[in-house]
Amino acid sequence: MVACFANCAVVLPLTLTVLLLENWVLGSTMCFMLPIMQDTPLNLVTLTLLLITATQYHRLRQREVWPSSSLISLLAVWLTSICTALPYLIYTDYLDMEVYFGPAMQGVGLCVVNIAHDVGPFTKVLFVCMYLLPMLLIGIFHFLISHHLNKFGSSRFHSDEDLEMESLDLQRQVVAHKYLLCVTLLYAVCLFPLMVLRVAKQAIYETYSNTHYFDIIYVVFVWSCFLPSFTTPALYLIWNRQRVSILQDHNGVLQQEATDAPGADRSQSGLLKSADQCPDAKQY
Repeated sequence: MVACFANCAVVLPLTLTVLLLENWVLGSTMCFMLPIMQDTPLNLVTLTLLLITATQYHRLRQREVWPSSSLISLLAVWLTSICTALPYLIYTDYLDMEVYFGPAMQGVGLCVVNIAHDVGPFTKVLFVCMYLLPMLLIGIFHFLISHHLNKFGSSRFHSDEDLEMESLDLQRQVVAHKYLLCVTLLYAVCLFPLMVLRVAKQAIYETYSNTHYFDIIYVVFVWSCFLPSFTTPALYLIWNRQRVSILQDHNGVLQQEATDAPGADRSQSGLLKSADQCPDAKQY
């Protein structure tokens, strides 16, 4: 959620400014920082989805909560997300137009890829380590979670109390699995075009004849990449409301059973009292 809000509030306006303006007007510092700011939320969402899915699978398999929501796990996700984007500092270069054309171009520059370093291997490593491999692991975890949910749904319980608690937990896990799967699929589909374009860009020779079409495709893919920043919080709110609804329904059932139980005890005690007052009943 934090990554989605940061992506919408900070990264999206800066990216829109860069796409609309041909020259770089954000300064040299932002030239080196913007690629890191753009990739860090994506890496953070990817690793968070992987962590949540692994947590749910561990809970279903071991029947206990995996301490993945601890501060150490969150710090590890954040540090990994930031560190994987830091190499952009090596592959980015800023050209100050004032140095080449005088004071008339003060504050104007070009933020380009450093031609002294080949960015191709780095983009391929990012594609494999921060998109392909995590999505593959998430898909495997979701398949195993679905298998365990089906197995628990067909299992038998020793008592009615165990049945109620397991039924409540099963409903919550099914809802969590459904919404996590929707979030992951939408995120993977929206991110896939941009990730492939980053890798394919190194093999495509950009010329004056195709640069216009290439820029249009790039803009469309970048906007599709920002779409999960809006849909993920919306799906999370719907998921949270349904989870609260399930708990309220369960509490309502428990309260109804609690109100019915004293009535049953009173009727049972009334029968015993009437039996004591009946002479025929005393003989038996």
